[in-house]
Amino acid sequence: KESFAARRGGGGDKRGGASLKSGKLTLKQRRALPKKGAVSGFDVRKFNREIDSKLEKDLKESMAVIDPKHRHRIDTQLISHVFTTYFRVLKKFPNSKALPVVLTGIAKFG
Repeated sequence: KESFAARRGGGGDKRGGASLKSGKLTLKQRRALPKKGAVSGFDVRKFNREIDSKLEKDLKESMAVIDPKHRHRIDTQLISHVFTTYFRVLKKFPNSKALPVVLTGIAKFG
């Protein structure tokens, strides 16, 4: 009797698969081949996880709360520079148009 594969025109393999001579591949062989456009050794899930972890790290850094001591030191330096500017204007330009603004600022912070 003729085998099922022979009736289908599958080739000389007795197990029903295609022979290498005919150039046809079995289903297992086709599944083992890499997909079109796939790069060997490249794991898409791992790549996506790495990208996600980097994005989360950047987001946490941008949303980080500044240490209160550091914030206080920065605020102190800022007010010091503002007062220096106010007193420089008072000393060098006592009759300027900016005098009301300077006096208001000194009254507010002083």
